[in-house]
Amino acid sequence: MRGDTTSYVPHRTGIYALLWLFALAELGLTGYRIHHTRSLAGVYDPIVAELLVTALLTLLWIPFTILFHHRGAGTRAGDGAAANTGAGAGAGARPGFSLLHGETFLNLVLWLMWLIGGAIATNKWPNSLQTPPGKQGHVLRAIVALAWIAFGLLTLAKALAAMEYAALRARGAGAGVGAAGVGEKGVAGAPAAGPGVNGAGPGVNGAGAV
Repeated sequence: MRGDTTSYVPHRTGIYALLWLFALAELGLTGYRIHHTRSLAGVYDPIVAELLVTALLTLLWIPFTILFHHRGAGTRAGDGAAANTGAGAGAGARPGFSLLHGETFLNLVLWLMWLIGGAIATNKWPNSLQTPPGKQGHVLRAIVALAWIAFGLLTLAKALAAMEYAALRARGAGAGVGAAGVGEKGVAGAPAAGPGVNGAGPGVNGAGAV
């Protein structure tokens, strides 16, 4: 990451660390709610189970995406150094981009799961009047709030990933233009042979018709 001014890896790492904590809290609350309802009535709310699965997948996914961050940042830094020297400008950053694509794809899947879970839970328990009194009402409202917090954090992570992708594309295009300019200089610097040089053309040094 050192020397890579287009990297948003530290920002996304911080967001994912916060998301991991909120997903852990969501996992605990949804697990408690399912245990409570199954103990009393032998059933559970399907949307609470969906949020539990989403929180669990988020907890498992975040360590892998942080690994993607550091592997991709190292690869893109090497590609950038090669591009700055004019080597590999056309083929740079493909491995780094593939890791970034993997992160954003998994991010999108979880983003949709949090969105659907939060929307359905909000529709079912929109306010305190629609939740049970006492502790269970607080638990349900906290579950809904944490779902939207997780959704918001994933949205920020997606925006930062898109910004990094755009910056890397722009940097790669600039490196390609720079390499093309170097090639053009080499062509322009070569001596050009034209008519009328050293007696080769008409009217020069008496070799041609006057």
